[in-house]
Amino acid sequence: MASQRSTRLRVPLRPIVSCIAASSYQLSKHITSLISPLAGKTDSHVRNSKHFVELMTGLRVEEDEMLVSFDVSSLFTNVPIDEAVQVIRDTARG
Repeated sequence: MASQRSTRLRVPLRPIVSCIAASSYQLSKHITSLISPLAGKTDSHVRNSKHFVELMTGLRVEEDEMLVSFDVSSLFTNVPIDEAVQVIRDTARG
């Protein structure tokens, strides 16, 4: 009799918590409306994997260069607030 092997997927889960009743929700919603139009206005912005493939098509990596990719997790945990606000101000001003 063949033994059955159970396969466990080790997928990190992030709990989803509704903050709609939080005191800062309306402020966050307002800030999002101000910042959203600025998203995607940089040369380094990649919308999705299809867009990434389009950008990489025809790319030539020279012998002294290296193409790297990073898997991002917990993206905003260590963003310096003062610098982030300054970048947003600069971007909004054009």
